[in-house]
Amino acid sequence: MKLLLTSLALLFTTSTVFADSFTIIKDDTTYYCEQTDSGNTNNPIGAADCSYKAVSNIGFSREQARDLCAGALSVSPADCAYKAVNNIGFSREQALTLCKRRGTVANADCAYKAVSNSGFSREDALQLCKTNPHLALKMLNLRQDNSPTKK
Repeated sequence: MKLLLTSLALLFTTSTVFADSFTIIKDDTTYYCEQTDSGNTNNPIGAADCSYKAVSNIGFSREQARDLCAGALSVSPADCAYKAVNNIGFSREQALTLCKRRGTVANADCAYKAVSNSGFSREDALQLCKTNPHLALKMLNLRQDNSPTKK
């Protein structure tokens, strides 16, 4: 019986290795796991859709769109760049830095909050929000919550 359970566990474990993302619940904590950059993670359809959106909606050149969307799995980098250019006023080059490959609107939201509410320069906001925008947003929210209020 123990051998059968072990075999089933290995079978199911092996099949989840090939998933793009999955959730693990351990000790009442939920962990979201997703594919990393190792191996071939390119989705040519996602990159093509992203490039089309970057050229047609944002006005990126084909070269800029290619740089923005190379390796993209969806149109998320183009959505991020659109928000960065149109809602925040970043240049296309700044949007490219912020949103390249795996950028999402969370990157743009983080940069907006850093520049508008927290006094960061645009360059500092780009560096802060490029890699882990969710963590940076939490830090910005804590910083704002702990700042003295003016009456």
